[in-house]
Amino acid sequence: MQSISMQAFAEKVANEALLILDVRDESKYRSGHIPGAKHFKAGETEKVLPKDDVYYIVCQMGVTSLRIATELDALGFNVVNVEGGMSQWQGEVTAS
Repeated sequence: MQSISMQAFAEKVANEALLILDVRDESKYRSGHIPGAKHFKAGETEKVLPKDDVYYIVCQMGVTSLRIATELDALGFNVVNVEGGMSQWQGEVTAS
């Protein structure tokens, strides 16, 4: 499993199409998330995720994302933990 700083992640978001999984609770996700990010509910969603993609895992502070990224990595997923989480995100957010 890899980790990425928020600055490096923001640069990737600006230049690439990334698969971003937001692991915050649904109400926080709905109030504002990185455009294109999908809400991820641990324990259910990984059953339908392809293992050959790279997933960027984001939470509020970077703690929950690290735990979930570690769990997904153990299951064979290619994951990158986004350090600092949404508390450090300075880019655009989308509400849903």
